[in-house]
Amino acid sequence: MKYRYLPATIMLSAGAITIFICIYNRYETLRSLEILLAVLIIFLIIGSLTKKALIKIINMENDKTANANANANAKEQAETEENKEEEKADNEDEGNQAN
Repeated sequence: MKYRYLPATIMLSAGAITIFICIYNRYETLRSLEILLAVLIIFLIIGSLTKKALIKIINMENDKTANANANANAKEQAETEENKEEEKADNEDEGNQAN
């Protein structure tokens, strides 16, 4: 949701810059509108691609974090199981020494 307006923001910013340049250079109105239309379409596509790329990067980061957490939890569980097995072995050894 936080990247929802990214393509529109990029497109409108490029359009505003384009129209200022057209006014400064005193282009005819029809020519300015043609240039503006082309710029808006191009930068809408660029904005959409940027949005998709950012979402993909963030999802990869979230996956890496989730995998790291899962690996840490798996290691913790393995260590806990090893400790339990060692305690059982120690308790069995103590029982055998008492006999």
